[in-house]
Amino acid sequence: MGRKTVLLCLLLVGSFVGSFCHADGLREDKDAKTLEQLKGLGDDSKKEHKVDFFFSFKSEAGAKAVADELTKEGWPNPIVEASKGRVAMILSKRLVPSLTRMQSLRLKFDALAFKNDGEYDGWGTEVEK
Repeated sequence: MGRKTVLLCLLLVGSFVGSFCHADGLREDKDAKTLEQLKGLGDDSKKEHKVDFFFSFKSEAGAKAVADELTKEGWPNPIVEASKGRVAMILSKRLVPSLTRMQSLRLKFDALAFKNDGEYDGWGTEVEK
C-alpha cells in the first residue's frame, strides 16, 4: 500500500497519533487501541460520547461532496475550514463508540474520502465517566 493515513485521536488528557498502516501494508487496529486508551482513563464505554471525525481534502469541492453525502444520510453539518492548501473537515455526532461501529465507520469514511481526493484522519472524543 503506497497510501498512508494518519489517525488523530484527541483525548481529554492529550493526543494520540499513529500511522494507519505498517510499511508491510498490514492494518493496525487504531480504533481498538483508542478504545483501550479511553478505558484506561476510566471511560464509561456504555455512555454516548460526542465523537469528532477528522478529514483532510485537497480541495473544497472534495470536502463539500463528502459533507453533502453524509448530511443526506442524516449526519449533522460538518465544520469545513481551508488552511495551508488543504481543507479540513470535522464531523461531530453523539454515539456510543463501540469497536464494531468505529471500524465500520472507518471503512466507510476511508472510502468516501479517498473517492473525493481526501483522507479520513480518525476520530477523537473526551472521556465520559
